[in-house]
Amino acid sequence: STMRLQKIRSICLLFAVTLLNAWSVHGTGAGDIRTNPQLRTSTKKDEFAICKLKKAGLHFEVICHPGMILKYREGLVSDVMDVVVSSDIFKDSKTRMHRSHADIVSAFGQENITSCIQEILIHGEYQHTAEERQRLMAEKTEEVATFICNNFVESPSHRVYSIEEMLGILASHPDLKFNPTRSTEYQAMEIVKQLQEDVPIIPSYKSVACSQKFKEFCHAYVEDMK
Repeated sequence: STMRLQKIRSICLLFAVTLLNAWSVHGTGAGDIRTNPQLRTSTKKDEFAICKLKKAGLHFEVICHPGMILKYREGLVSDVMDVVVSSDIFKDSKTRMHRSHADIVSAFGQENITSCIQEILIHGEYQHTAEERQRLMAEKTEEVATFICNNFVESPSHRVYSIEEMLGILASHPDLKFNPTRSTEYQAMEIVKQLQEDVPIIPSYKSVACSQKFKEFCHAYVEDMK
């Protein structure tokens, strides 16, 4: 139901916030933005985000509004100029050292600055804002819990764990580490290894996962329990 789904996501978000606080994850460092007259003055650490791309051996950077890069990649924002603070492409955004027109054309093979910025936004690297990290961590936590529930059961009863129950188990193990960028299957297998010490859990005969790596994991897991 909708209420149950909202409850699950609330638990995931709370768990993600707890993990992030425990690990003291830092925000983005955007440098001194007051040196460029095109950019509004700010002293807040997370006021801007830097998106960086290395192409043809050169570094390219654009300065963006926080939270907008991910929205652009998810299709929630379509206008590049709603994402970037200005159309400047930098060699080093902290010192406001611009990339030359020749460097941009040489690396991107075109003169259209908007298209170049689009490529930087899509393929570049950046640090997530605290809000983004919380959301991504909550989503990954829910994905891992769902994967475990679909592929593992309680031992020896073979009872299926509910999502809420599994989230509670994960929350009771604050030493567990989740990475939003790593595969759900890989993280689920790593977490199950840690849970088996004090949680009665075994691979399910009705597992929906079918990768060779997961099959090998389940085989080794069962052998270790003998």
